[in-house]
Amino acid sequence: MKYSKKKKEETKTPANDGASESAQTVSTESYKKMDTVREQSFLTRSAFQKFLCLTVCMCANTSNLIVLGLPFYKSEPHHFTCKGLNGKWASCTKDYICVNNLGKGEYLADTDDSQYINNWVEQVDMLCESKSRIGFMGACFFAGVISASSLLPVGYLADLYGRKWVLVGTMISEIISCYILLVATTLNGLYIGLYVMGLGHPGRFVVAINYVDEFFTARQKNFLLPFNQFLQGAMLVICAFYFQNMSRSVDWLQWVNLAFIIGATAIIVVVFPESPKYLYSNGKYHEAREALALVARYNGQRNFNK
Repeated sequence: MKYSKKKKEETKTPANDGASESAQTVSTESYKKMDTVREQSFLTRSAFQKFLCLTVCMCANTSNLIVLGLPFYKSEPHHFTCKGLNGKWASCTKDYICVNNLGKGEYLADTDDSQYINNWVEQVDMLCESKSRIGFMGACFFAGVISASSLLPVGYLADLYGRKWVLVGTMISEIISCYILLVATTLNGLYIGLYVMGLGHPGRFVVAINYVDEFFTARQKNFLLPFNQFLQGAMLVICAFYFQNMSRSVDWLQWVNLAFIIGATAIIVVVFPESPKYLYSNGKYHEAREALALVARYNGQRNFNK
């Protein structure tokens, strides 16, 4: 009896080992599949919302590269060389330039100065302008904001024509204003550019946030405003970092900003759909389903039921 019992146990052992090995193999494959699914879900989970939020919120804050960076754009040089009556160049001061009413070709800023920035002071020759006229540049932007908020019913237009196209319209005004600032040759030209930029700000800021919000879930909405506030501060940091470490010319920053605005506007027109909430509220049920289906495809959901 003992012999037979021992024999039975010996015969069971190989079978049990095989079962355990197969179980380990299955569990290993399962973990690999789980890791693959987890990795895919991380890459595709809310991919559309992430891309939309980043693109549109950056569009809402592009003007901050100029408005918050105005001290850099109107910073005056500290050292100059002037052309004398004898045709020779010598060191001079701002007071000497302004008293003698020297033109742009009769004095040069010291570009070796650590605080020198090639900015609007030289672009529009406003070195000798009064502080009140120079300070009025910032007021022009906010005058545009107040005018748009008071005279243009941005919210009503967004409800009438859609969030997307009102946002696109304000982005076009941003493109126009940035180009005006790039080619302006007088201080009045800068006034116009900043005023036009201010006109589009309510639409870029208010409508853009609402546009993104209507694609978000209740949980995602908790991160929208903090992220937008983060970008506002980041624009000032980027502006300061640019002038301190990358270039002393405002032109490159303005051109890059303009190129981004044009590219982002094209993405909004071509890639992003109208808000499904707006479409549904206006009885456009088929378009709303199409918009939701597009979002689902971006998020990796291939079997979305329209």
